[in-house]
Formats: sequence, structure tokens, C-alpha cells
Amino acid sequence: MHPSHYQLWLKYDNFVGMATIEEKLDVLEKGISDNVEPRSLSRLLDDLELGLAPEPSQVVRYLLVQAAVHNRLGSGETALVSLLEARRLGIDDRLAPFRPAISRLFATVYSWRGRGEMAAFELLRAMAEASGDGGEIARTFAETGRLNKELGRFDASVLQFDAALESDQLTETERARAMLGKMQVLGALSRHAECLALGAEAAQLIAMQNARLRLLHGLEVSRSAAALGQFDRARRVLEESKRFLPEETSSWSWIDWTEAGIDIETRSQTAADEEKLRSIIERFNEDGLPIREASARLLLAEAARRNGNLETAMEEASIALRIATAQGNKSLTERARGAMLSCDRARNSSQTETLGSPILPERYLLCEVLGRGGYGVVRRAYDLETGAERAIKMVDFSSISDVEKRQMMVRDAQAEVEAARRVRHPGLVVIYNAFIEDSVVVIVQDLVRGMNLRPLMGENLSRVTVLDLFTRIAHALAALHAAGIVHRDLKPENIVVDERGNPVIIDFGLAAFENDESVEGRARGTHSYTAPEVAGGRAGAANPKQDIYSFGVMLAEFLPARPVGVFSWLSPDPVARLVRGMTAADPARRPYSMHAIAATLDRELRAASA
Repeated sequence: MHPSHYQLWLKYDNFVGMATIEEKLDVLEKGISDNVEPRSLSRLLDDLELGLAPEPSQVVRYLLVQAAVHNRLGSGETALVSLLEARRLGIDDRLAPFRPAISRLFATVYSWRGRGEMAAFELLRAMAEASGDGGEIARTFAETGRLNKELGRFDASVLQFDAALESDQLTETERARAMLGKMQVLGALSRHAECLALGAEAAQLIAMQNARLRLLHGLEVSRSAAALGQFDRARRVLEESKRFLPEETSSWSWIDWTEAGIDIETRSQTAADEEKLRSIIERFNEDGLPIREASARLLLAEAARRNGNLETAMEEASIALRIATAQGNKSLTERARGAMLSCDRARNSSQTETLGSPILPERYLLCEVLGRGGYGVVRRAYDLETGAERAIKMVDFSSISDVEKRQMMVRDAQAEVEAARRVRHPGLVVIYNAFIEDSVVVIVQDLVRGMNLRPLMGENLSRVTVLDLFTRIAHALAALHAAGIVHRDLKPENIVVDERGNPVIIDFGLAAFENDESVEGRARGTHSYTAPEVAGGRAGAANPKQDIYSFGVMLAEFLPARPVGVFSWLSPDPVARLVRGMTAADPARRPYSMHAIAATLDRELRAASA
């Protein structure tokens, strides 16, 4: 393609009038190489007609351009469809030279979306397809370096960029991109002096490249300068890089430039703009780029920590850790854990009363107390392996001298975990782990954010709302009973309505397996919700009808009081009749199962909603 055609298109949008398909494909490929805004390239793609019988090579080139543009627009699935079609056509041996490029672009699409294993397979395939072609091998080494950079395997990434740069068959643009990739990795490894040295070596070559590469070069130089304490230089280079920004302020280049500026100010102890970072995070989230989103969240966590917003800092670092572990990015995972520990140290140092042992045991970062009762306390915590929020229930039996009572507490904890492992249901809290640490039974479970049923009793809920709520609870209990487990401590405090309005049954501390004779005669739980046979010591083995009684008492508390007439028994409210059955003193008169109760409530809910 003659250079003037490309410049003509850039200045006058004269793409449609170009003479040949080959020239139009040349323009699009150079636009991709030069990192032209993908929306502009997408409009040109729409104007490209291949004709009735295009050359197979033209079709493959078109599909590769289409895939690259859609990938940059965030449409990864659409990009994969184009690449699959290109690969199908590439079976033809006459199109074999395109195969490595197809595989490398597959790897790019996968790596941008955190699918590192798939990307690695595609790069191995590209290496095999190169068939001794030195240029293709060097390009695949460079792409492998970029993949390992995204996955946080920085040492391997440096080696692969070095292998690519040893080749004399890279184009000047490809060499500039590989040098820039290595600079980014050196910065991530905190080898900032080496990054600046490589930046100086690459400056002349990158000065001849497109605006996007020149911008990224300036950003890496400014970041490394700031990391070495050269803040004046960092700010100067960052400001000079601004001339390479496009007019469209919502573009990726503006986001990268803004993020670098925040990074520099954060390093220089200057209060960073948290709102700007949030807008950057939203863009990464919308475009499906989890690794970049996690990196931005760590910047926000550091900025929030320096600004004194410690809870925000901890939350952002934990989200970054969740993303990093999900993506298998080891380097980012360690950075996120370090950020969480820094937030915790800052939080503890700012409080007159510390939160106690910060890590239990070397995995769970303890936060505030959520509730107390009996010998136990429940605290919010973060899992340092995954970043997830958890609720940790700790029962301290160190002060209990009664050996039998201590054994009973341990058995309760074991039963709680075993019960939870037997069944999974959206209406039942998930329990992940249990262990004993320094005479404390520790149970790790899901953190269910919301309000328990007790405060809702005074809100005068409508009949439909009450039926909907208790129908869901009934289905959760039915699942629990189907797994052979009796909760034995149902009460409003042990049912939490989460932030989405779903009731979740918590606290399996008194749970037992159905017909388990070991719990016979143990009248435990909350008196007003305990079945008469249990309160009187006549319960025998654990039985689902004990939960049915408790459920009936709770439902009765939520139902509005109804006037009682002399003939009311002739046409009783079906729900009121069901409650009377569930709360019968004689277990034999209660409904036979929670499945039957749930079915009745389902029917009444439909009738009330009609």
C-alpha cells in the first residue's frame, strides 16, 4: 500500500473510494498495528465489500481484521467466531502462512479475558505452525511474553521478550512493541532502573512509531521515575506524553494516561482522586478486562488507604484479590494480599481497641464483631486466599471446666459442618471449614448481609409478602430435611433476609441428623420456639417435626391477628389452619413433612397474588 493512501484515509475518510480490496485491507491492518480507535476501524469494516468471489487469502485477512477490531471493542465472543472461521479456511495448505497469526490472535483474545490456559495452548500451536520461520517464531515469543505479563509470570515474560528481541526478523514496529512489553514487565518486577535504561535504548525506535506506542513508552518511563523518587521527572514526562492522546477522551489512551497519573501521585503521597479511579474501574469492567480492573482496584485501595478511607481500601483490595485468584495471576494475588494486610495494619493502628489476632490461622483476616451469644462470637473476616468475605463463628471453651460440656461443644461444631456439607441450597448458609485454634472452635461460613426476621415483625407486612418469605424458608427446610438433617434451633434471629430479599437459614450449631439417638433428652434451643416434647425432655431422637413446630410458631407471629367468630372453625383460613397443625402439642398431629407445607404455602401464595 502506498503511504499516501493511508494518510488520505486518516485525513479525509476516503476509504470507500479506494481502488482495490487489497489496499483497503492494508489500511485496516495498518490501523490495527497503529492502535487506531477500534470504533473508527469498525465503521470502515462495515464499508468493506469483498465482492461475490473474493480470494481466499482476502477472506482470511478480513476475518483477522474483524476479530482484532471486535476484540478491542470488548466483543470477545464475536472475535472468536471470526477466528474459528479463519481457522477453518486455513486448513487449505495454500493459506498455511496465516496459521500462526490466527493462533496468536486466538491467544490475545483469551488472555485479555483471563483464560490463560487456553491462550497458552494457542501460542504452543502458533510455535508449531511457524515451521522454522524465524520471523513467526520471534513474533510468537513476543506474544508469549505478553501473555505471561498478563498472568503475572514476569520472570518468564522477560526471557520470552529477550528471545523475541534476539531475532533480526521483526519489523521495527514489532521490535518497538517487544521492547515496550519488556519495559512494562521490568516495572512490574520493580526493576525500575533497568526499565529506564531500556526506555532510553528504545526511545529513538519508538519515536518513529504510532502515537499509542509513544504514549505507552512515556507512561512506563514516568512510572519508573516515580518509583525511584524522581517525581519532577515523572510529572514532566507524563505531561509531555499528553500530546500523544487522541481527541476522544473516553478512549483507552486517556484511561491509561489518567491511571498513570494517579499511580504517580499515590507514590508521591499526594491524595489521589478516587472518583477518577472508579470511572476507570467501570470501563475495565464493562470491557471484560479483569486483570486491568484488579490493578486499578489496587490503585484505588492504596489511594483510599492514604486518604484515610480504610474500609473502602479493604473492600477494593479484597475484590482485586478475588479477581486475581479467579484469573490465576500469582503476582497480582500477592499484591492484593499485601494491600489487605496494609489496610488491616492501618485500621488496627487507628483504633484504641484492636481487633485481636489479625490472621486466623494465617488465612482469615478478622474484622468487626457481628454478634455475640452464649460462649460464642461471630466476626466478619476476609479470606486471604480468595479475597471473599466470610463470617467466622468462634466458640471459646477454655474457661469451661466441665469436660462433658466441652466435648458437647466440639461435637456441636462438628455436626454443624457435617450438616452443611450434606446439602446446598440458596436458602441455607454455606459453611466452608471448621477447626480448633487455642481452645476455640472456629467455623467459617458465608457472610450473609441483611436483617434477621425479628425486626420485620413490627413492619406490618402484607399477606403476600409473608407468604412469599415463608414459602422460601419452607423450601430451604425441606431441602435440609431431605438430606436427613434437623436444624433444632429455628427462630427469627437465625433467619436472615439478604440484600436481595432472599431468606437464608443460618447457625447450624444445634443441628443433628434425623433419628440420631445421641441427642435424646437434650432440651436446648430457644424456649418459645422449642417443640413441647423437646422442652419436656420427651423428644427422643432428632425429628423434622421439631423444626415444623418452630416454623409454625414463627409463621403465626407474622400473620395478622384475625377476629374469632363462633362459626369461624367452619371456614378457617387455610394458612391459619396449617399453623394450628404445625404448632400442635402432639407431634403426630403435625403435618408429615416440610415438602407438604411448602406445597400448601405455594398454593396460598398464588391465590393471594392473583
